[in-house]
Amino acid sequence: MLHDNALPERGNIQIEFREKSTDGACGVTASILSLITGAGNEVAFKGIGGHFKRRNKLQFGADISSETRFTRLDTKVTVDISVNLQSIPQSPRIAELLPACLNETASSSERTEFHQLWQARVQAILLDHADDQHVFSVTST
Repeated sequence: MLHDNALPERGNIQIEFREKSTDGACGVTASILSLITGAGNEVAFKGIGGHFKRRNKLQFGADISSETRFTRLDTKVTVDISVNLQSIPQSPRIAELLPACLNETASSSERTEFHQLWQARVQAILLDHADDQHVFSVTST
């Protein structure tokens, strides 16, 4: 949508997040998207001779209706993305096992069970529902 069939130019995208960088997994998501797109925060690459700037292209706490907005800087085309995981079932055992795994009181079999359940959920989200518009909403604005 941002580039159709054209080759994206690294660093030519601004990414805005509705959440603060410290909310939930927003900071982690921003780090991944920064690596992919070249968009960076205030300490990112400042550029060479006014070119290739990556700095200040990640914005947090933005006043947007979606969770994340990508803006192509040369054309100002934007794409809004939201994720809704409510429709993807998750084992209640995840919530039961997580605290024990975090405070290191889980047995070896409980840790293994947690890892398997967690990875099954990741697979369901990323593979089984990758094209599910009820889970991943992508809108060109």
